[in-house]
Amino acid sequence: MIYLYAKVGELSEEQLDVLVDNLEEEWTEDRDYYLNKMMIDMLQAKGADSALLAMLRGALGTKEDVDILWVDTEEDYEDDDDGDF
Repeated sequence: MIYLYAKVGELSEEQLDVLVDNLEEEWTEDRDYYLNKMMIDMLQAKGADSALLAMLRGALGTKEDVDILWVDTEEDYEDDDDGDF
């Protein structure tokens, strides 16, 4: 299956750290996370900032759960010859 992800917002390094520290990664280079309302509430209880919580709630919308993916646009990609995606 192929997924197409839409841009939800831009994360600060601190906001990304909150996600990485608190959500499950299946392998070292994992950059996608399963998210539901209970997980957002847990992040809020652990002190996630309001901007991050708003982005996550926006991504969830009215769905019961959603997968989110983060991409570092300043990272060098070894598989990419010309720098384009």
